[in-house]
Amino acid sequence: MERKVKICKTVVCFIVLVLCAKCGVPHVDSALAAQLVLEKDSVKVGKQISFEGKLDGYSFKSSNEQTAYVSGKGVITGKQKGSVMITAAKGGQKLQFPITVKESGKKPAMKVCRDELLIEKPIVFPKEENNVLIFTVKNQSKKGTVEKLECRFHCTALCKSGKSAVTAEKTVTIRFGKILPGESVLAYYTEMEGLLSLREVTLEVVTVYSGNAKFSWNEVAASVIGYGWKTDKFDDTGEANNPNASDNPNSPNEADEPDNPDNPGTPEKPHDKKPPVIKGFVGKKSYNGQDVFVTLYADRKTAYKKYVTAYDKHDGKVSVKADLSKINWNKNGIYTITVTAKDAAGNQAKRKMKVQVRCLKGIDLYADKILKRIIKAGWSDKAKCQAIYQYVQSHMRYVNYNGGKSWTSAALRGLRYGNGNCYAYYSLSRLLLTRAGIPNIMVTRYPAVPNHHHWWNLAYVKGGWYHFDTTPRRLKGRFCLLTDAQLGRYERRSPGTYRYQGSRYPKRAGKVICSGPF
Repeated sequence: MERKVKICKTVVCFIVLVLCAKCGVPHVDSALAAQLVLEKDSVKVGKQISFEGKLDGYSFKSSNEQTAYVSGKGVITGKQKGSVMITAAKGGQKLQFPITVKESGKKPAMKVCRDELLIEKPIVFPKEENNVLIFTVKNQSKKGTVEKLECRFHCTALCKSGKSAVTAEKTVTIRFGKILPGESVLAYYTEMEGLLSLREVTLEVVTVYSGNAKFSWNEVAASVIGYGWKTDKFDDTGEANNPNASDNPNSPNEADEPDNPDNPGTPEKPHDKKPPVIKGFVGKKSYNGQDVFVTLYADRKTAYKKYVTAYDKHDGKVSVKADLSKINWNKNGIYTITVTAKDAAGNQAKRKMKVQVRCLKGIDLYADKILKRIIKAGWSDKAKCQAIYQYVQSHMRYVNYNGGKSWTSAALRGLRYGNGNCYAYYSLSRLLLTRAGIPNIMVTRYPAVPNHHHWWNLAYVKGGWYHFDTTPRRLKGRFCLLTDAQLGRYERRSPGTYRYQGSRYPKRAGKVICSGPF
């Protein structure tokens, strides 16, 4: 009887396998499925969700790219209301994730999203005493046409000033016309007067106009700035201001009535009384206890601009400036400065922020020599962090001594002797990250028993705080720009290594940008 039962079970299993093969149901390795987690199973139009986990080796595909697009890095953008299936494939195995795209208020459908645009890294073409900035943009969408595109770059350049040369900063906005599906366009920029050489070019904002949608993407923060389109139907926030307006711009409606009876042909502009809104590392968001996020040097006095922005409803982005007259550039210390932003109507906003000022001498100059060897101009902050991580790990050897009570003395020991404990690793990382212009703060193990302390960095990259620990670990692993969830994997294998009071620190990023720890 038992033998008959076993034979029946075998036959049933065989039949199930045959049916699965005929139906095309893929066999999924449970270990493979555990490596990949989707942030959530729904996304709004104009918003994004992403996969988390070990993404190395995966390829992603959407069943309908007009409803939701998925990038090669597993970032999903909602484009219009509907349902899609996202397939993640690796080594012959496939995982499928159903996604629902929901409406985001009365906002238009998106034809082309940021991830469907390939914006190549700009190159510099020498031309006599001026340089030309050249780069290519490709519309990788299969069906969507880009009506208009704006790319904003922040340039640091060496320019003429009389008989001498000075370092100058400039924001460059380059606009394109229509880009058809699969088409590439070549862009040139030649309007920087007295330009001798470009030191660094950073893509800041990309704004895509497609169909009835305007999609603005902050490249530095890796987040959506705005979604909508400033037309008769949509203002610059994307909210409908005339629900009766037709999709046809020539059709009559209340919006066509003149607002100014004295001049019927010219509608009166609304009076702007509201000042711009200043956001970023300002107020209490500019520091965490004794750690101040932004560091200024005499040669980088305007570094705060990268982390402070101002936006006005009528004028869009507004430039910011700060009064630095009370700073003593020859004395290290923490200063409070006032940042201001003024719109075209004369409305002015003010916010205070704390900044750390460091004198450009000693170990900071030594750090410059190292960074010049390991970092190339135009690299992103993420690439800089990866280069610094690699340098510290290859340059340092672990010994149970930190070289002093201050982080600067510990960093100096790391530079001179190439060894030290975890505090020295943290300190050398802090020095190089800070001089590279990347905000970073200290994290300490808590609770920690005597002689079992640990220090590491939180680094601010792509609009979020990530764990950055260069100290070599007993179980190996890579700890360069990790989320809490990624760090937790090591903690589960080695309890107590990364326990800390999360509430004492800024909220950490949840989006995975680097693989690790294993």
